[in-house]
Amino acid sequence: MAHPPHPHPQRLLRPLDATPDGARFAVPARIFPWTGFGFGLLAVGAVPALVFLAWALMLAGAGSRAEAESTAWAATGLSGILLLWLGVHLGRLGALRHRLGTLDQGIAVPPPQVVAECIRRDRELHARDDRLPPIRFLSRIQMIGTVIGSWILDIWAALTPPFSGGGTGVSREDIDAGPRRAFTTTMQLASFWSVIGIGLMIIAAAAESGLAAVPGAQWCALAGWILLFAALWVKAGLMRGLDRGLANRLGRISRLGARPEDAERWMHGPGGGQQVHYRRV
Repeated sequence: MAHPPHPHPQRLLRPLDATPDGARFAVPARIFPWTGFGFGLLAVGAVPALVFLAWALMLAGAGSRAEAESTAWAATGLSGILLLWLGVHLGRLGALRHRLGTLDQGIAVPPPQVVAECIRRDRELHARDDRLPPIRFLSRIQMIGTVIGSWILDIWAALTPPFSGGGTGVSREDIDAGPRRAFTTTMQLASFWSVIGIGLMIIAAAAESGLAAVPGAQWCALAGWILLFAALWVKAGLMRGLDRGLANRLGRISRLGARPEDAERWMHGPGGGQQVHYRRV
């Protein structure tokens, strides 16, 4: 009985950790330098702090207007630099997400045991956390605070009839969340307090001398902050998209070796009885 030609070895099924993007999937910040924890501190910490300081100096009186304008332009410049840096990272992160969906396209039909091994290694890679121990500790502290805040909001929602029935969806299981979930939770927390802070600043400025009297530097700083957070939410969506992409990949490759006869086809070359050895990677 003749067997179909054996596919090119480069199109064999490979686990994610055997690809150049394996480490990048475990920690997506590795795909571009300086987009990890330090970048997050600048984006969700330093920029809002500078904007708050600029508006506070503006509201303090005429004697602080020069310092307020300088601080506002500093916040605008920092936001612009971070946005440019983040733009490159988002492009590479989107390419990683696309490659995740194409790594198993057009491959040879492998035997079921190869599929099972690939699924096992992909799941282990998904659960792997290569962040440094201090970063994992700080993320854990942050998640503990988020869970406690979530409980407070849930209690408040339950006791306040107009807001009853709400829920944040954060639980104790999220305390040890990996880098992708932790980043999304960071953005939820930072955005919640940012909306409150921006509202208070605008209300205070309107009550002081009207919004028309707010200098352009302050508006530029505020716009840079909002644009930066919008880009960070795009990053959070792409990082969570890696999880969805992996789930889709596991579903696709789990169907590759569903038939026992696939193993026999896969192990024979074009000669009919010539065996081709598969090297596990």
